[in-house]
Amino acid sequence: MQIGETDCTRELQKFRGTVLAVKKVCRWSYRFVPGSETAPADDYFVDWMQATVDPRPGYCVVVGEAQVGRTPGEISAMSAGYPDRVRTRHEDVISLTATAEGNAASPASVSQQFAFAPGRMMLETFENNAALAWEGKTRRTLALGVGIESAHAPIDEAGVFEVRAGLYAEVKSC
Repeated sequence: MQIGETDCTRELQKFRGTVLAVKKVCRWSYRFVPGSETAPADDYFVDWMQATVDPRPGYCVVVGEAQVGRTPGEISAMSAGYPDRVRTRHEDVISLTATAEGNAASPASVSQQFAFAPGRMMLETFENNAALAWEGKTRRTLALGVGIESAHAPIDEAGVFEVRAGLYAEVKSC
């Protein structure tokens, strides 16, 4: 795969002028190199996003949701390895193996090691998006990541497409 776009943003989450947390979102887009897959009717992409919510002293993250999506496109695979419930803080690897729906000459993968915070996690898809939701309570930095493989008509026929990555967080005093 070859890397396409990379984008990172940083945002202060404020309430009445007080900074509650610093949010950071990074997104990477990869494309199967033409000729490395055997489906000429489609181009295959992997979009990966990682996000952090760093609460300021005296505040906790209680909800976080990371999303990534591509329009037009159809999700054919999602990242895996998420626990449903995290009882103690631990590290684990989240990965996405992309196969171009079985049409790749060889699979490609993207992975990242995360320190999971205790809480409940849920991975879901809707339309052309995948979202990882977390619910719990942590004073430490919350890290989330999610990836998708998608397919759409070749770029020269598809015209414009949009890749999105976003982060929602609820932060409260604790």
